[in-house]
Amino acid sequence: MVRSDRLRGACGDDGAAVLAAFGADVDDPVGGGATTTAERGQSVALETPLPTAAGETVALDVLFLLDSTGSMDDEIYQLKITIDEVAHRIHQLPGDVDVRLGMTLYRDEFDEFLTATFDLTPDIQAFAGAFAEVVAYGGDDYPEALDEALADALSQPSWRPASETVQLVFLVADAPPQGLRQVPVPYTDSMREAARRGIKIFPVSSSGTDDQAEFVFRQFAQFTGARYVFLTYGAGGRATGGASDIDRRDYEELSLDDLIVCLVAEEPAALHGTADTEPPDTSEDDQQGN
Repeated sequence: MVRSDRLRGACGDDGAAVLAAFGADVDDPVGGGATTTAERGQSVALETPLPTAAGETVALDVLFLLDSTGSMDDEIYQLKITIDEVAHRIHQLPGDVDVRLGMTLYRDEFDEFLTATFDLTPDIQAFAGAFAEVVAYGGDDYPEALDEALADALSQPSWRPASETVQLVFLVADAPPQGLRQVPVPYTDSMREAARRGIKIFPVSSSGTDDQAEFVFRQFAQFTGARYVFLTYGAGGRATGGASDIDRRDYEELSLDDLIVCLVAEEPAALHGTADTEPPDTSEDDQQGN
């Protein structure tokens, strides 16, 4: 059985953005694009012109950043059998939400490809069809090309302006980046770029995740104001590192499709002041996987 779990409050009101953990320059898209600098430990509040009144259209760009190496076969299969429903449920969110979906796949050096991007599109069927063609393969060593993938995820898709759009990335992965390889854009630079542009990165930690990977994934979530979530695998197994401080009492369970829809839904809901702190109902049958 594969179940997707979230930290307590993942669909609630806690988990406020902390952009100052490492220090960050953050754009304010209001007016002429003023900027502010957050030092280590300092809190910074920004106002944005995104629609906040009920009835106004909210533009929503959602990109899936997927490790498609061989160890991710189970997770990719689970996403394949639910992604069509996930896409339809996102499109049917309450209010006037203009949704586009896309994905960036990645493997590692010497694999068939390093990264591959399917651009953001409002066409659900086109996105689901492209997702159905994803195959998990390759990745001989443990670290993968996450540096290159995150850089491409930010630069290659046709993201709409941050001043007009809620921008989310769901990273589904089980391995850290290649720490010893020289790369054009390190993940730390991409992380800062995402925070500057207001793009939230939600890591979904998968089977095989170790302490190093969990550390990097938590960086993404904290630095961009998102949340760190992870999968569990029957008999209490979970995709966290051995040194993780997450206790069984510190998280609640959702199926993978409900998890993604819940996290996406809270973004426009927060703009309208209608955020629901309760997760959607899920039955045990809904949580069954392979």
